[in-house]
Amino acid sequence: MTVRIPTFEKLAITKQAVDQYCRDCGIDDEHEREFVAQLASSLFDIGETSVEKLLAGLQYSIGPARRQA
Repeated sequence: MTVRIPTFEKLAITKQAVDQYCRDCGIDDEHEREFVAQLASSLFDIGETSVEKLLAGLQYSIGPARRQA
């Protein structure tokens, strides 16, 4: 059985994860943030439905969040 989460809840969760990941990495570029958001949305669609799981998926896919000097 597939659990459907309302779109507004998905947006809130993915936005929180994207904002945190980008802040931790120092990502300010709009195109880079869009890439991160698309990946987070895809991760959500395959079942990573919490901020913590999305952050883990982003770190696995893109790399650990570390601020650039």
